[in-house]
Amino acid sequence: QPPKGKVLGAGGDGAPRWVDAPPRPNEGILHEILDGLSASYQSDMSELNQAYLAAIVSDGPSEEIKQVAVRSAIAERKATYVAEKNAAREMYPV
Repeated sequence: QPPKGKVLGAGGDGAPRWVDAPPRPNEGILHEILDGLSASYQSDMSELNQAYLAAIVSDGPSEEIKQVAVRSAIAERKATYVAEKNAAREMYPV
């Protein structure tokens, strides 16, 4: 197992030795970050959609209040997701 951040390379004399691993390209890092953001967003939206449906089918005077609160949370989560994606793209331009 190579040491962290190292790969097997050749020394000046051609003998094998551990050398610094090349940096990962921004594209790979960005893809990994966007995948994580997307998974988190999808999970959060699924929970919020379930909460909204529960508010629709529930009886009682608080039904409209719950729906408004969930719609607000959905809008906030969407805005956060967009901001997080833009920040990642700015940090790791491709």
